[in-house]
Amino acid sequence: MKVSSRIENIFCRIDFKQSLDIDERKAQKEGLEEGRNLPAYIYTHPKHNIKMMIFSSGVVFLNGARNDEEIESAFWDVKRKLKELGNRIALREDTEIEIENVLATGNIRDYLPGIAIDLEKISEKENAAYDPEKYPAVFLTYALPKTTGTAMVFRSGKVLIGDVKSYEDANLILEKVIDTVRCP
Repeated sequence: MKVSSRIENIFCRIDFKQSLDIDERKAQKEGLEEGRNLPAYIYTHPKHNIKMMIFSSGVVFLNGARNDEEIESAFWDVKRKLKELGNRIALREDTEIEIENVLATGNIRDYLPGIAIDLEKISEKENAAYDPEKYPAVFLTYALPKTTGTAMVFRSGKVLIGDVKSYEDANLILEKVIDTVRCP
C-alpha cells in the first residue's frame, strides 16, 4: 500500500565548523533576539516561519522547515545574516546540515475508512504504551531495518510521527501504524 504523510516540521543542525563572533548591539539591530537561558541568538527567517538558534560555536539549530527548499533557503539566509554581523563564513566540505528529527502527520482513515480504532486493543502490542488518564493516544515505537521512529495514534485516526530523519522514513512508520491498527 502506498501511503503519504505530511511533513509538519523539520528540525536540523547546521555546523559551520568555525566560531562565530556576534556583537550584542549588532545582533539586536539586525533583529536577533537573545536566547532565554541559552548562550545563543534567535533569528526568524523573514519568508518562512523558521526559527534559527545561533551559537557562537558555529552551530545553528533550525526549527520549522517543511521541506528541503525551506532548509536551503534558511541556510543561505542565516549565512547572509551572519555576514551582516561581521562573520566571514567559509563553506567547507565538512560544513554539515544534518536533519535531527522530522515530525509528520497522517490519518489512518484515509487508508482504512470506517475502521473502528480500538486504542485499548492496540496498546496490547509489545511496542505500545498507553495511559488514557494522561494522554489520549497510544504511543508506538518501531525499530525497522531501514529506520526507527515513534507514532502517536489517536482514536480519531490521526497519527503523529516523530523521531525519523526523512519523509520516506515517516511514510514507512505510517505504513507500520496502519498494519498495526488493521491487525490489532
